[in-house]
Amino acid sequence: MQNLNIPALIFIGLGAIVCLSAFRLLWKYKLLGRFGLLLICVALTGSGVIFVMAGLDLLEYRPIPDGAPVAIVTLSRGSGNQFVARISDNTGVESGEKLTGEHWQIGARVFRLNRQVIGLEMMPMVRLEYLRGLTLSSAGETLGIASADRSLRRSRNRLDVWPLLKKIPGLDRLIFMQTNTTFKQPVEDNATYLLNLTNFGLVIERRRADTRASDTIDSSM
Repeated sequence: MQNLNIPALIFIGLGAIVCLSAFRLLWKYKLLGRFGLLLICVALTGSGVIFVMAGLDLLEYRPIPDGAPVAIVTLSRGSGNQFVARISDNTGVESGEKLTGEHWQIGARVFRLNRQVIGLEMMPMVRLEYLRGLTLSSAGETLGIASADRSLRRSRNRLDVWPLLKKIPGLDRLIFMQTNTTFKQPVEDNATYLLNLTNFGLVIERRRADTRASDTIDSSM
């Protein structure tokens, strides 16, 4: 039960129910000759499709067990101020991104159920959003974006339901929705980091090369 992606199942279930209801009305009342009811069925079908698409989008959010990292990030330097980041999420899916900058940061979206209201136990669900490269100013004091953010979403053409969910009145009482971004960190060659989710947000720990221990070096805003 803890590993179920409950929000995704809810939206897919609602979409399927609405679509089936629309088709049942079409079949039962022969609505092809009734323009008004036909429009209602079209609206219901469209709503059902949106619910299903929302559920499919939410399937990209992965449950994070206690103590398990959200992702493992390995950095390697290229020529100049370019670097390559290899990212492996908690399901083992890997991706590689090439960016420019002396610093980097990563962002993610997090879903949590309000246990006191819903009464269900569910692990927090996370979707990695972007990786960003940053560079020092000419004075060497401030940081600016060195290259365009690299999206880390698996399916970038699906409906993004996050803005829609944030606008639903009262939903924030049932589901906590947060966008977490790590602090900016210097790029180090051949360094491996663990990206963890804590009560304070995203935390980066550098994995030591000679031991299994890690040093906590970063916490989210």
